[in-house]
Amino acid sequence: MVVLLLGRVIGPGPFSDEPTLYSDALYVGESARRRGVGHALRVGALGISENAGAETMCVIPLPGSRGRGR
Repeated sequence: MVVLLLGRVIGPGPFSDEPTLYSDALYVGESARRRGVGHALRVGALGISENAGAETMCVIPLPGSRGRGR
């Protein structure tokens, strides 16, 4: 099973008065798909961002990713 969530909490800074969670990549290998693994990763990331005081999440799909065209 291969899973990855690449995210970061940034801020506050010059463009935002509050911290923001940026989610750059989410990948779940084929053997683990459709089992709630991606959802669990997002929930975990939201928990981390809440602890940092972030109330906003920005999702940035990787260039060439399937979700970018949707």
